[in-house]
Amino acid sequence: MAKLQDLDNMTKAYGCHNTGAFNGLGIFFLGSFMGIATGLLLAPRGGQETRTKIKQKALDVLDKSRDKMGNVMDKAKDKVEQTSEKTSQVAEVAKQAVSDLKEQQPKMNSKYSR
Repeated sequence: MAKLQDLDNMTKAYGCHNTGAFNGLGIFFLGSFMGIATGLLLAPRGGQETRTKIKQKALDVLDKSRDKMGNVMDKAKDKVEQTSEKTSQVAEVAKQAVSDLKEQQPKMNSKYSR
């Protein structure tokens, strides 16, 4: 159980934890659609004018969504690059440690074989 807690702490430290369905993009979409619906219901317009307004609002929401998704993708790419760099650094340290141990092994063997 302790290992699961450690894993959970590590994912939170690197910003990989689950933020829930209604955080971030979920809230954005919900608020956008609620605003559009409220505006359409309260605005006295004719059919064609209302359809044009709906289309324009939908296109606006789509553009904002694409922008938001682009930002999310950029942040995800940055996280992947950071993780890759950290992994490379850890691998390099591990390789150096193994190399150091291999160099010390003959010395240790001769020291303790006497």
